[in-house]
This record gives sequence, structure tokens and C-alpha cells, in this order.
Amino acid sequence: MNSPPDEGESTEDGERTEYVGVGVSTRVNAALRHPAQWVFARAAHRRGVHTGVDVPTSAQDVLDRLAALRISTWSYGFDHKSVRHLGPMAQDFAAIFGLGSNTRRISAVDANGVCMASIQALNRKISALETEISALEKAVNRLRRETRDTSTTRNALEVNNNHTSTPLDEFGGSTGL
Repeated sequence: MNSPPDEGESTEDGERTEYVGVGVSTRVNAALRHPAQWVFARAAHRRGVHTGVDVPTSAQDVLDRLAALRISTWSYGFDHKSVRHLGPMAQDFAAIFGLGSNTRRISAVDANGVCMASIQALNRKISALETEISALEKAVNRLRRETRDTSTTRNALEVNNNHTSTPLDEFGGSTGL
């Protein structure tokens, strides 16, 4: 038996050989596809989702739309009754985002893009909130110092004014007779 060429080598006719298991080889020509696959892929690519919804234009827009997306649990018809999945329905996803090649599937590329854009928008919100919290903490600390200084001054004034004086009569003279 001839030994197969090393993985990554090409045969005389230009085909690459991939090996599955020991001594079993399958020849694959990466340039060829079944014509039906090519037509379906091209038609799906051209078709796109027509929902009348504009594609999101910013990460914040994506986040807002994601917050409105209904998430539910469901099972495939071929799954056992005990198998449950969590996520949006493909039709809802297409209706909200206007993304994908059809309304029956959510493309991993689109789902990942929505997640990444949402993470970016959330990161910007968190950064803005952290900046605001920092400014508020500085203001609170300044007010505490001012209150402490005012309290110290007030206590000093109370100590100085704790002496007792004799009451005055109606004409301003002392009634201590």
C-alpha cells in the first residue's frame, strides 16, 4: 500500500487530500461545490430580510432594540420534551434588527454582532456612570468638609456664649436689686 502524502500536500491533479482516521483518505477539491448549494447560497444572499425596519446605525440603537427583543424558552420539534432552549425567535430578531438572510434562522454573525455592539454601548454607559459617581463623591466629600468646618465653628461659638447674664428690666437696666 502506498503511503499517503503528508497533510497539506497536493496530488498531481491539484486536489488536496484530507485524512480521516488511519489509512482512510478522502479527496476534496475545495473549489467545487454542488450547483444546487451554490444557487441556494447566492439566492439566500441576494434575498435578505425585508421587514421594512432600518438596520441599526449605532451601538446604542442596537442596545435599545435588544432590550425590546422578547426572549423565550422553546424546543425544536425533533428534540426530546425535556430539552429546552433560551433565546429570541428568529422572526422577532429579523423584525427588530432587519438583519439576516431569512426570518427562519438567526445567523451567528448577526447574533454575535448584536452582542458585541450591545457590550460596547453598555461599556460606554458604565464609563459615563463611573465618571458621574466620581464627581458626586467629590462633591459629597467637599460638603462633608464644609459641614464639619461649620459644625466646629458653631460649637466654638456655643462654648463662648454659655455664660449666664442677669435679665434686664424693660428700660435696659439690671433687675438684680
